[in-house]
This record gives sequence, structure tokens and C-alpha cells, in this order.
Amino acid sequence: METEKDINEVTSNLRNLQGFDSQAFNNLLSDTSQAVTLRILARFQGSIEDAIKTIEKGLNENTSEEIWKACHKLTGSADLLGFKSFGEHSRTLDVKLKNTNALAESRTDVVKFIEAARAVSFAISASSPQLKNYL
Repeated sequence: METEKDINEVTSNLRNLQGFDSQAFNNLLSDTSQAVTLRILARFQGSIEDAIKTIEKGLNENTSEEIWKACHKLTGSADLLGFKSFGEHSRTLDVKLKNTNALAESRTDVVKFIEAARAVSFAISASSPQLKNYL
């Protein structure tokens, strides 16, 4: 694996993504190795895909707890990796569902969250075709 090339590609591609905080990503890089950072990013992308499936299932079954847990799980990782606006979106929905437990009131927000999650997942996978090699 060409770790340095891959990290440069990811950094370059994500830098211009709306709502992405390059400084947070660079902080992670300075706290750990390039390979570990790429592994965390690859796992986060997988977690997003899992969360999307869980959230869609929760919508179909009208269960807000599954959706709440999926949003909650993504919040911290999004912040750590620099996906600040996605992390805020996740946190807002997390709190809303936890406090109200009323999915009917939040259904539109949940659908918008799924769209945002798909966009972040796509941006991550498009940032480097080699990313899955770090899993």
C-alpha cells in the first residue's frame, strides 16, 4: 500500500467538501499514523452504510430507538474525522429522537439525514478508491 499517496489523495479530495473541517482531520493525523487514520475513515464509511440500513429499517418498522442508536453511533466519529456539519446533523437528530421518541414528528428529518449520510459515504468512497484496503 502506498499510504502517503492515499492520505494525500483523501486529504485533497475531502478538503473542499462542504462541512468538512480539515483541521480536525489533521489533528487525527497528528495523533495517530496515516494508516490508522485511513483505517478509521474506511470503518466510518462502513458504519455509515450500516447506519443507513438500520435507519431505513427503523423507518419501515416505525421504531425510533433503532434510528436514535444509529445516529448516536455516527456523531462522535463524524466529529473526529472532520465531518462537522454531518456530526451536528447526527447530534441534532439523535437528541430529538431520544427526547421525544416520536418518529412521526421526525420522519422528514430522518429522510434528510439518510440523504446526508449517503452524500458523506459517497464523498469518502470517492476520495480514494484504495480506502477499503485499509480495513
